[in-house]
Amino acid sequence: MSAAANRAVVERFDALLGSQDLSQLGELCTPGMVNHALAPGRPAGLAGTREFLTTQGRGIWGSDRWRQLVVVADGDYVVQYGVREGHWPGGRFRGVQIPEGGYTREVAFMYRLENRRIAERWAVRDDLGMMQQLGVSMPAGAETGKADWDEFTARLLEALRRFVAGDAGPYKGLWSHRDDVTIFGGWGAWEQGWDAVGPRLDWAAARYRDGWLDRENLLQAVDQDIAYSVDIERSGGHFDGAPEAREAPLRVTHLFRREDGDWRIAHRHADFLQSRQEAR
Repeated sequence: MSAAANRAVVERFDALLGSQDLSQLGELCTPGMVNHALAPGRPAGLAGTREFLTTQGRGIWGSDRWRQLVVVADGDYVVQYGVREGHWPGGRFRGVQIPEGGYTREVAFMYRLENRRIAERWAVRDDLGMMQQLGVSMPAGAETGKADWDEFTARLLEALRRFVAGDAGPYKGLWSHRDDVTIFGGWGAWEQGWDAVGPRLDWAAARYRDGWLDRENLLQAVDQDIAYSVDIERSGGHFDGAPEAREAPLRVTHLFRREDGDWRIAHRHADFLQSRQEAR
């Protein structure tokens, strides 16, 4: 396959950003395409690429265009390097609240093609430079991937307290709404996919009335895009309309991941804390 033909395929793929018509995507990419540039938590390959183009590609990155571009095509590979510009609409990006404004940033994309279809894609972007242009001041020595973790865990605690008061909304708002999320609930069974997990959370919260909760963290680890925590949730309240309140402490593991720059819950495993049995 000629380098010129591969370059033309990449140009057509490039034009899909911001487009309302993605009907060409399956024609331009192999069924097993691997998109290394997708954020953690997105579906792999072609499905995740379509999801990105349908959501962020038409939304926050819809104005993103080449300002300067150099293209090198050699054999099965096509590399784009240059400067892209656009208008950031305001909001969170990589865990940081960024005000609205125009930006430029250096970008490099590389594609590997098979039979005139994209089989792999990579991306390197100067996100930090864009953020600084938009007025974000990074604390000296701060790790961007962890900078908002304390804020998120504070919101999580408040959401859990609302949950045991019968309001699932804030806690549900911290979850990923994707098809791979899972919950092993304290009242047994399990669910997978947001269409099942969301109603399960509503059902569990509705069983509480006038609840209380404190959270004792035993262990946590935070990376740029993945985190987990192990906690004792010392909770209680009135359950299923019972007149008397009772305690219901839980031992809980949460798994978190970044999606589009924000922390989201991907898994919860909870069971009731039992009395210690001494080893014999």
